[in-house]
Amino acid sequence: MRYSTLQNKKWDDMFQQLVAYKKEYKSTTVPISYEADPKLGTWVSNQRQFYKHRTIADHRVRRLDCIGFVWEMKEIVPWEEMYQRLVAYRNQHNSTNVSHRYQVDPKLGQWVTDSSHLGCWVSTQRQCYRKKNLMEKRMKLLNSIDFLWSVNRVPKR
Repeated sequence: MRYSTLQNKKWDDMFQQLVAYKKEYKSTTVPISYEADPKLGTWVSNQRQFYKHRTIADHRVRRLDCIGFVWEMKEIVPWEEMYQRLVAYRNQHNSTNVSHRYQVDPKLGQWVTDSSHLGCWVSTQRQCYRKKNLMEKRMKLLNSIDFLWSVNRVPKR
């Protein structure tokens, strides 16, 4: 996806409004009929539609993921639940290095459109950390289980 400078500025402005909303309400689930800021409710709804129809750029998806954006209202998986899944994985495997392809639990397999898959969730936490978008509380929780913030990748032969 390519966007004009103006489109990017407008998107960034709305994203910042969503960040402020999340800071105040601890959620990104802005009602479409949000009276205090009707444009924000519409914008959030539009992001879900763009995502559903795959008409949103990956970098925008990643930015929204980093703030815990809820893509499907019926499928909310809280961060804390994913953290507990990671703790269980660590207890079993003595590592927090979870592959994108982790298939032992069907819910924890390759992430396509469902944010409940552990491998991708772990990757998203690393991305948020690198971009300094990870909340301090979450960083401390991940550090408490010796979370691997970077993974050395060995090239395939």
